[in-house]
Amino acid sequence: SCTMLQKVVLGSNISEIEEFVFAHCPSLSEIHVKSLTPPDVVNAFSNPDGTPNINYNSCVLYVPEKAIDLYKDAEEWSSFTQIKVLSTPTITMTTTANVGDYIMLSVDAEGEPEVEGAELKFSGMAVVKAPQITIRGHVTGLDCSDAQLTELNVSQMPTLTKLWCNNNALTALDT
Repeated sequence: SCTMLQKVVLGSNISEIEEFVFAHCPSLSEIHVKSLTPPDVVNAFSNPDGTPNINYNSCVLYVPEKAIDLYKDAEEWSSFTQIKVLSTPTITMTTTANVGDYIMLSVDAEGEPEVEGAELKFSGMAVVKAPQITIRGHVTGLDCSDAQLTELNVSQMPTLTKLWCNNNALTALDT
């Protein structure tokens, strides 16, 4: 019984949720599921007497964008009326370098990161396309040394374990 539980985050490797796991959790208002395949669920959101434990109209289910239709069609998951896209981890930065200039920008990631505002080139270099640069994906390492940055926000990147940002003119660094 977790009467105060409001939010649950289930990792990408979860494949099954046992019966009555969230029984007696009436405050549950957000469920974030990172798995691309909807986990097998039978009565996980019900009480042992069979009554629903959560309000399927107000509890928001967040899932990966690529899997949203699978969740809408999956038994028990389809009961949620609010199925939304799980936000993608993001890094934002602002550079004073001119459009067309090369800056140091090396990104290590699990999978291919999506970069807006710069074009990754060779040997850790990038061409600036806009002053605001956004990196989406599961970044584990970022080297943005000497990139003429004034702002860097890595607070929305939980997978980041290594950061190099020396020789910049940072006025704001959010971690």
